[in-house]
Amino acid sequence: MQLIVQLWMNRSLRTKLFVLMIVVAVIPNIITNMITQVYYRDITKEIEIDRMQRSINQTSSNLDATLKTIVSDMFYFIAYSDQGDELLQADAAPGGLTEDMRKASKQLGNFRMRYPGDVDSVFFYRDDGVFFHDYGLSMNESVDPYHMQWYSHFQQKSSEIWGQPSNELLFNQDKSAKTVYIMMGMYGLQGHDGMLVVRLNPDIFGKYFQHLTSVNTAIQIQNKLGDTLYVSSNEFKNVSDGHLVQFQEHVADGEFLINVSISEELIYKRINQIKKINTIIVSLSIILAFMLSLLFSSKLTRQLRNLLHVMRKVEKGDFQVAAPVPYQDEISKLSLVFNQMVKKISLLIGEVYDTRMEKMAAQLRQREAVILALQNQINPHFLYNTLETINCRAIIHQTPDISVMCTSLAQFFRYAIEKRQVIVPLHKEIEHVRTYLRIQEERFGELLVDIEIPDELLPCPIVKLTLQPLLENAFNYGFTEEGEYGLRIWGEECDGNCVLFVEDNGVGISEEKREHFNRLFADTGNEETDIQEAGATPLLTDEEEPSPLANSAMPRTTGIGLLNVHRRIRLLFGKPYGLYLLPTPGGGVTVQMTVPWKNKEVPL
Repeated sequence: MQLIVQLWMNRSLRTKLFVLMIVVAVIPNIITNMITQVYYRDITKEIEIDRMQRSINQTSSNLDATLKTIVSDMFYFIAYSDQGDELLQADAAPGGLTEDMRKASKQLGNFRMRYPGDVDSVFFYRDDGVFFHDYGLSMNESVDPYHMQWYSHFQQKSSEIWGQPSNELLFNQDKSAKTVYIMMGMYGLQGHDGMLVVRLNPDIFGKYFQHLTSVNTAIQIQNKLGDTLYVSSNEFKNVSDGHLVQFQEHVADGEFLINVSISEELIYKRINQIKKINTIIVSLSIILAFMLSLLFSSKLTRQLRNLLHVMRKVEKGDFQVAAPVPYQDEISKLSLVFNQMVKKISLLIGEVYDTRMEKMAAQLRQREAVILALQNQINPHFLYNTLETINCRAIIHQTPDISVMCTSLAQFFRYAIEKRQVIVPLHKEIEHVRTYLRIQEERFGELLVDIEIPDELLPCPIVKLTLQPLLENAFNYGFTEEGEYGLRIWGEECDGNCVLFVEDNGVGISEEKREHFNRLFADTGNEETDIQEAGATPLLTDEEEPSPLANSAMPRTTGIGLLNVHRRIRLLFGKPYGLYLLPTPGGGVTVQMTVPWKNKEVPL
């Protein structure tokens, strides 16, 4: 137990707060969800069963209403209207065609058309062998009507109006499927006996229950004698009665019994849908609790982490940092006291440092004067001849890499030291850039370089030695670690000016630094003030390391190089020409250089 407590206490404050918030927020949520699902499962099942019962009742009522309407119209046809008597007295003979038969055909056709899709055929039979039917029906010659069940009822003068389920077809238009006949007889009237017969469409039963039919629902319709009239295509195999919910309804005054069996899978399917939605909501709640816990614990411990970060910087000797004091709580007060202590230590160190630096500065100025005097004594021709001698020796000893280095270095110094021209064509500056890149490639391997300058811009005048410092800036500050770094140089004409771009895919600079340099470029004025402001904003932070591609002997300058290039362009061409730093998607820095082209004459 003590070991567990020790391990827990060794965790960071942020981890402790996060775990506690998750425990408080998530566990009750999960328990509540489990209880809710168990409690509402039975309630939801009862609601679903009640909903299905009401749906089946409504469907059964619709079918019952249709059947009763058909029976009622048949009874009205033979009992209350004169149509039944007219058919018994009609001038007709078997196989004949009289005016009375035409009239009867129209009356029976109107009756059938009142129930499209529900009634297959309607006919009236008279005891003298006359069949009255509408002319939209043609009798099936292959069937003997006197062996059909309706005729048996007619002979028996039965008052039963519902026939047994059968596949008997009197007319060619009748559908070949099991259905029932509705029969109403007129006996001992007008000197004749007759019977009105209606054959129901076999699809009438399936049509009303179609919306209830699914893979989880089985429907069976029987008459009162137990004969099956309609069965849905679904059968529940390998499903016990305990997993079925059954409903029964009677229609047509008990003539037909409707049995509906529904698998519990259908009910639980809807319950599971609700369960899934509930699970999604709970999951989203847990995720939200997780994010809020993470955010709250991070926010609460951020001040402590910031203070610890500043302390580590002071430990390394950086006394120019200060811990943020955003609030008035205890941590902010602790940060304020720490800042005051660091400031006092920095003042004491500064006093000692200034005293020592005054002595060292005097010695350094003396040494720099000696070095400068020695450098001025170097003859450029002596340097060229020496490099040419090394080049020849390299060729003799078959070391082409040394030969390329010597040739490129000679070209580089010749272009840089030559003082005859201040403004040169763009193509010369591009050649100088290529020479510089060859030297870098010999030192550090092949670089990814893409130079795309349109031919029409190559004669454009440009200030000498302004492109190469921009590339050197990328090597010194952009490429801070090993990787596939690259440079891209391209140009375009815009409003009569030549606009050049130098883009690298290095570490880039912050938005604050970029805006600071752009303000310096826009407000270039006093040279000393500009250099001081540029020096106050380094391209690299104190935590970043200089580029491994940069010369180790090269001093870590700041933004003075960029500002110097900008000032040279501004002094020769005036406003609005010069440099501008652009944001680069994905990292890196893009330096934009604008010089006059067609809208201003510049002598070369």
